[in-house]
Amino acid sequence: MNAETLGIGQVYTLKDGTHLTYGKSHTYVLASSFSIEEVTLKVAALAFTNTDQYPSVYDGREYFGQYVKTIDNKDYILIGNQKQLRAIGTNAKVTEPIWEVYEEKVKTSMITSEWQVKEDNADHPIRLYYPGDADLIKFDETFDWSNRELYAVKNGEHKLGDRQNLDGITIADATKCYNYYGSKLDVKQKLTYDATSTNPINIGKAGATYSNTANYIIFRDIYLTENGTASGTTIVWEPIENFTGTRLDKRACLKTVMQSFIM
Repeated sequence: MNAETLGIGQVYTLKDGTHLTYGKSHTYVLASSFSIEEVTLKVAALAFTNTDQYPSVYDGREYFGQYVKTIDNKDYILIGNQKQLRAIGTNAKVTEPIWEVYEEKVKTSMITSEWQVKEDNADHPIRLYYPGDADLIKFDETFDWSNRELYAVKNGEHKLGDRQNLDGITIADATKCYNYYGSKLDVKQKLTYDATSTNPINIGKAGATYSNTANYIIFRDIYLTENGTASGTTIVWEPIENFTGTRLDKRACLKTVMQSFIM
């Protein structure tokens, strides 16, 4: 049995290419290697949904939080706001979405214990702590990250992999905490947390920075104003020195800005 396809109505493909559907009418035999614990964990992970944590519109991208697009074997960093635009040439690290995940310390023996993720805790729901560099904008009243700085500039007091104790004096004697994890794509190609990742980039190409040799795609209208809107006060644009990368402009309103993109 495959835990990722297990469940009433799910289809299982046999070696000869034919299909069977999990249903109440079938008879099942469990192999000696079958692990109910493993299936329970995998099914729980698949059942977890976090699509209410971010907008359903990806602005032409493949998933929310996507920061890189490969075209003709060339990687392009996706620019969706002026904070990214102004970071080009600074060599600041690119960061994907980061999750705040609730965990509890569980005893595994008489003398040992381990931290375990608790997804079903209503008082401490899993939360998108940082949307990723490309989405530091206001989508609507529910999703507004326009006041956040790039994570490489200001991490909001929580670093990837750091635990924030919710009880006890220190994390050493705590039994409840938040941990901060990177992202991955689930089996449906939806953004979710990755409890094995404490890296700023986990889905896209690792090690990306806002260098003057990187390649960029501007995929959103960008206003160089104090609040990032058309009605805001314009902040002076400083052309990028010694830019040698490639840029693709996908938004017509950037024409004036991009004419002075480099010196």
